[in-house]
Amino acid sequence: MSDRIGFSTGTGLLSRIIRWFSRSSVSHAWLLYYDVDFNRDMVLESTLEGVRIIPFEVFQKHNKIIRVFTPTFSLKVGLAKAGEILGEQYDFTGLVGMIWVILGRWLKKKWHNPWDSTKGLFCSEFVASVLKWSAAPGTEFWDASATTPENLLEYMLTRQTT
Repeated sequence: MSDRIGFSTGTGLLSRIIRWFSRSSVSHAWLLYYDVDFNRDMVLESTLEGVRIIPFEVFQKHNKIIRVFTPTFSLKVGLAKAGEILGEQYDFTGLVGMIWVILGRWLKKKWHNPWDSTKGLFCSEFVASVLKWSAAPGTEFWDASATTPENLLEYMLTRQTT
C-alpha cells in the first residue's frame, strides 16, 4: 500500500482556532503508511505530545478525516528521516509564530515565522518537511515553518493524486 498524506480536524479549541485563522476546513496534517511490523496502517504525526505514530483505527476515533491523498511521488526518503525524529517535541512557539505569518498573508505580505523552533515541529511543518526531504515536486523553496494545513491541502489538490 502506498504512503499517503491526510488531513483532518477536531472539535477542540486549538483546532477551531487553526481553522478560523487559516480560513480552512482542515486543522491537522499527517502521514499514513502501512507498517509491516504492526501489520496495519499507522499515522505518523506531530501532536501536542510530539512526533509519534499511532494506529489509524485509533486516530479515526478522535479525528474527523477530511481527505487522504496518495501522492504520485515517493515519500520514502522523507519517511525514513521522519523516523529519526520520532519523539521530538511539538513546536508551540512556532505555532504561535504562524499568527504573524497568516496576518502577513492577509495583508498580501510574505512574512517568515519569527518564533520557529529548531527543537520541534508543529503538524503542517512536519508534513511539509517530509515532503521537502522526499524532494516532492515544487517543495524545494518551501519554508516549512510557514506552512499551514490549508497550504498543504492546496498543494495536494494541485497534484494529480487520488
